[in-house]
Amino acid sequence: MSDARFEDRLSRLSQGGMVLGMAGSPAWFAPGYGLDPDQVRGLAFATLVLGVVALILIDRSNSNSILSALLPPNKALAVVLPIVAALLAVTLFWAPARDLFRFGVLEGVWLAVPPVAGIGVLLALEALKPLWRMVLRANEPAAAKAKSA
Repeated sequence: MSDARFEDRLSRLSQGGMVLGMAGSPAWFAPGYGLDPDQVRGLAFATLVLGVVALILIDRSNSNSILSALLPPNKALAVVLPIVAALLAVTLFWAPARDLFRFGVLEGVWLAVPPVAGIGVLLALEALKPLWRMVLRANEPAAAKAKSA
């Protein structure tokens, strides 16, 4: 496997690990704040869904800023994001769907946790992009040298 492929996979693995940590944090900390397991399950689910949305946006803007990923029209993104938002809202707020997934009712500040966590991951991964680019560029000469030898 080439160094560039390995580093790309390492980048993807670190992105997934960050989202996993972000989604697991509510499951770890929320019970200490008095949430029951059903509420924690709903909170972790919503956080994971918004983390996946952050990954979609980061991967869409792999070489540019996040704004350049959002500004050009993209029919797939324009269809998928509202559907994801609607289905997430249904699973969290409509009682039959909430009961199906055994999610508890989230109130007040807990409804802000998933979007804030998703935005946090989005900004953190956006900040890490220059570092990953620098690592990839630093290894390009070594990879080219190995191919020519």
